[in-house]
Amino acid sequence: KLIAAIIIGIILSTAAYLSIRKKEKETHLLAVVEYKTIYSPVGKTTAYTLPDGSKVWLNTNTTLHYPEKFTDCNRKVELNGEAYFDVVKDEERPFIVLTDSSETRVLGTRFNVDAYKGSGILKVSLLEGAVLVGKRDESVPNKLEPGEQMVFNNGSFSVEKMSKPEESTAWQRDSFAFDQVRLADIMHKLAQYYNFNVEIDKEIENERFTVGVTERSVPVNLILRGLARTKGFRIYPEKNSISPGETIMILKNE
Repeated sequence: KLIAAIIIGIILSTAAYLSIRKKEKETHLLAVVEYKTIYSPVGKTTAYTLPDGSKVWLNTNTTLHYPEKFTDCNRKVELNGEAYFDVVKDEERPFIVLTDSSETRVLGTRFNVDAYKGSGILKVSLLEGAVLVGKRDESVPNKLEPGEQMVFNNGSFSVEKMSKPEESTAWQRDSFAFDQVRLADIMHKLAQYYNFNVEIDKEIENERFTVGVTERSVPVNLILRGLARTKGFRIYPEKNSISPGETIMILKNE
């Protein structure tokens, strides 16, 4: 009995040791995973190649957080801002883009994610392939087809057909382009790039505008004046230039 008790003790001690060593190895493995952050400053567009060869373009004032080496089961990144992805196909490891409120999962495709914190709006635009988009940490995503856009606004998702899908990535070519887009969304884009604040009259924020391809090197005051002439709203204060951090008001004409 004494010998049996000693053997059982040795077995239990060995099992406990091996369990501890396993946890230590797992902790060590987690500890050595290094993360990197790419930031595209205000007024700039940044291109980058990720560890798996996928390419990403970051719009103005955008941050992308990703591991130095992707795991064997997925390729996960976190986004704050707007980015266009050209993902290398890998059927064993889905590519996952996380934002504050959403998860976009793909195998290999080209798509755009617009998810600036604080904007209250999320847009995922698919140009090629297929993606699954849903609320973060939920198990029932929606599937998008090429030419479709998922919009998350006021707590709900909707799918829209894009009349001109290429306009969702006009920023990648250092341009603006809007086809029947809400005034509030246009102003959000301009404010993000030119670094100013904007307040919009509630009566006109949902009016829709079409703006042809416009280079982002054009001064913002000229773009605003063109919009105002088209739809008849006014800008306050009216001046020849807008300084970074300044607040302007878009008001309905009386």
